[in-house]
Amino acid sequence: MSLALDLLSFLTSTQPTNVFINVQNKETSMKIIYDREVDALSIIFQETTVITQHLSEGIAVDYDAKGKLASIEILDATKLPMLCINKLKHW
Repeated sequence: MSLALDLLSFLTSTQPTNVFINVQNKETSMKIIYDREVDALSIIFQETTVITQHLSEGIAVDYDAKGKLASIEILDATKLPMLCINKLKHW
């Protein structure tokens, strides 16, 4: 949870830069990549051949051949925190 909060804080900072975070422990291995040039956030759980499903405009998820989540890509990532807050207000 702390990593998610740090990431949201980073995305809402006044001058975000490109970032690459590699998280690895016994249970989890993932890469988090933010590309400022295109304002895209990628969370990669495994590098493999994937099938992509577009959940909504600017949000895509990739699944491996067994249907396991392989990655998530979010375009316009700096807008994500406000989108989440607005959704919660209507919930």
